[in-house]
Amino acid sequence: MISDTLPSDVSFIEPLAVATQKTYYKEWEKALKLWIRQNRPLEVSSVPQLKQYSHVGEKPSQFRQRITLNIHEARDAEIEKLRQQMNKKLQALETKLQRAELKVEKEESQASGKMMDTLISAGTMLFSAFLGRKTVSATNARRLGSTIRKAKGAMSERGDIALAQQQVSDIQADIDELSQQFEQAQQKIAKQYDVNNIMIGTAILF
Repeated sequence: MISDTLPSDVSFIEPLAVATQKTYYKEWEKALKLWIRQNRPLEVSSVPQLKQYSHVGEKPSQFRQRITLNIHEARDAEIEKLRQQMNKKLQALETKLQRAELKVEKEESQASGKMMDTLISAGTMLFSAFLGRKTVSATNARRLGSTIRKAKGAMSERGDIALAQQQVSDIQADIDELSQQFEQAQQKIAKQYDVNNIMIGTAILF
């Protein structure tokens, strides 16, 4: 271990004259590193996949505790990032869903109104028939044609309702799929940052 405390049994001497020549410093630095690597290697705990190393003098248990905390923080950060990304997509889908549901309500209201008009027109014609108006006048013919068109329009509105309802179902399916994607991605992140899957090894430093 390197210490900044002066041992009691040592003394200092004047450096050699060559020590004042800076041109030799680079060469001496290389030689010192080589000597340390060969004779005084520093072994530390490491997690290569996280590029993390223990501090000098840090116990393995302390290093594992510190790594565990770092892993949990990194996992939580990744999950929060994922949640924000998914929330943006979810909000867009929920907006589309609200619009689609409003469209269904509108189509149903229109269809109900047209159906009521058709029934009233048909009822009026039947009532007239019961009163003995057997002759089909031009006015009655036009009313009959208008009633038929209203009936066709009401049927068309039913088809529009079905299309609008299908759109709602499709959007809801997209929301369900997005939720599944979030759960799968979250599980993948949790597995990736599982402490039990992190291997702590050793590294030689100098």
